[in-house]
Amino acid sequence: MLKLIDISLTLGNFNLGPINLSVNPQEYLIVIGRTGSGKTTLLKTIAGAYSSKGRVILEEQDITDEPPEKRSIVYVSQAFVSFDHLDVNGNIEFGLRIRNVPKEERVLLARQIAAELGIEYLLNRSTRTLSGGEQQRVSLARALVTNPKVLLLDEPLSMLDPETKRTIIRILKTIPARYNVPVIHVTHEWDEAYMLADQIEVMDQGKIIEAGVPEDIFNQPTNYHTARLVGFENIFKGEASSNGLESEVQLENGLRLTSSMNYSGSVYACIRPEKIKISNNQGGDNDLGGKIEEVFREQYGYRTIVSARKFEITAITKDKFVKGETVTVTIPKESVHLIPTK
Repeated sequence: MLKLIDISLTLGNFNLGPINLSVNPQEYLIVIGRTGSGKTTLLKTIAGAYSSKGRVILEEQDITDEPPEKRSIVYVSQAFVSFDHLDVNGNIEFGLRIRNVPKEERVLLARQIAAELGIEYLLNRSTRTLSGGEQQRVSLARALVTNPKVLLLDEPLSMLDPETKRTIIRILKTIPARYNVPVIHVTHEWDEAYMLADQIEVMDQGKIIEAGVPEDIFNQPTNYHTARLVGFENIFKGEASSNGLESEVQLENGLRLTSSMNYSGSVYACIRPEKIKISNNQGGDNDLGGKIEEVFREQYGYRTIVSARKFEITAITKDKFVKGETVTVTIPKESVHLIPTK
């Protein structure tokens, strides 16, 4: 287990922390946040690249003052970094070599990890000839061959095409159990986090603002910034009044929404675009008349922008609507998630 206790750090005008988190054995932890939120700084602090206040505990040992090379924590950067004078095999073996592992053992371990990651055919290749997916697998092989106690991944999928990304995701998902190592993976992509994470920590301005399992973070966030980050594109401020079973939210311009949540007070009413229905008929919860403003093609349908009483509502639809068309927007009350503004 890895524990961070009151970790804090100042770099110029940026303040990290205090950060408190735990990563269990064989756990895949995703730290998600916008660019500049402090994700990479957090990883580098865990790796020992920065000296910080607080304590870093690994397997019940305090390693706060240990240099990076003695922490048994491996950091894989966003960009592929290789030793160009060495072939792929030499790059994978590099960490073993500086640990004075005998040559015969190095060769065996490098071939074993390359075979497990499906890159044995690359061992004699120059790293300059590798594709993005091949580079990522070589980076993973070089990290895992040293048998680290923690693996840190800094946006490992950000430079990959969609097909390669899907392949690497399948590999990443198996790492904690297969190699008996916890993974901390930082990203700003919410779909990536949802696919991979056992646990999610949400970062904003150098702090952890929310933590939980993916289902809770993505469906029932407790923080406005989290809701924005994980895909609640429709967020409206209003006043909620509960009748003991559900709530009515009064928005501006006389617009009202019913939520199945039971809450009274100032709230953000948050709705995912895929939960909203658009049709030419009425007869559901929270029916609103509106006009189609824009329609954009997406992989699984159409991103449809509707204006309704000066509000702009975004929905993901299977049907293609026409700009200027008059429609009915239906928002199921169980899809209206309320977050207290305080």
